[in-house]
Amino acid sequence: MGKNKKEHRKKVAKRNELINAQKKKMQRAQEEFIKALIEKEKQAGKFENNELPKVDINLGEGFQI
Repeated sequence: MGKNKKEHRKKVAKRNELINAQKKKMQRAQEEFIKALIEKEKQAGKFENNELPKVDINLGEGFQI
């Protein structure tokens, strides 16, 4: 392997490290934003007494041909 290929691989590895670091930084920022949003909604009382709607599904009939 020539000197140029080794240098190119180093550049690519460094670029990939920077890209991955930026991805992690953005992911952390998104998580913090969502956590803050959830906390704000909890304080506003939007998570109190939430019940899932009851869905009546009759699975006994199945497909009819």
